[in-house]
Amino acid sequence: MARFIANKGIRGRLLKQVKRKFSRSLRFQVLAEIERVKAAHIKLFLEHPITVSMIDKSDAANLIPDSIGGDLPAFLGVTGSQTRSNIKDIVNLYKGTTTKFTDARSRVISFKYINLPSTQDMYEATPSPWKEGSSWVRQIERGASGLGRFIPLERGSASSSNNSRTGRGTQAKKNLRSGSKVQASYVTALLNNYYRELSTVVTRLKIEKK
Repeated sequence: MARFIANKGIRGRLLKQVKRKFSRSLRFQVLAEIERVKAAHIKLFLEHPITVSMIDKSDAANLIPDSIGGDLPAFLGVTGSQTRSNIKDIVNLYKGTTTKFTDARSRVISFKYINLPSTQDMYEATPSPWKEGSSWVRQIERGASGLGRFIPLERGSASSSNNSRTGRGTQAKKNLRSGSKVQASYVTALLNNYYRELSTVVTRLKIEKK
């Protein structure tokens, strides 16, 4: 089974004191670049095919075969209101990334990141509505089972009102076809790229103190 693991090494270094030092006058330039990185990665998250699938109630990520049909949130059993709330919570995790500046010596400062989101934070922000202690994001990354039993439904049908959490899909008692799970890289890959870009903020600005 494929596993998607956040780069804890990079995140750990970001949470410690950044060794690069620069003059106080450039502090706001550093802060502006960090805000730019945050905004860019929020955009990447919101435009990711899986995020789009969850918001639009579609399968923009192409994780469900056309021969089966239906949409990703219906397969996962996640309602529209929960999706909107969960997506907002993840965006707020990105926005919550802040920095702490520390005087190193006269007229020179260093900094570290605080409130840096982790994969676990994002799992906790996306609880499964039907499996206590689980997360629909974690299910996607580690493999959401049940694809072989998934039945897409027309909204308003008798089955959709009686047997479906979303009104757009249900699960048969037995497998109807081969293919057991939906699995894809998602927030872990996004976070790894986020960590990498944050780790090179000072270098990219070419303001490191010699």
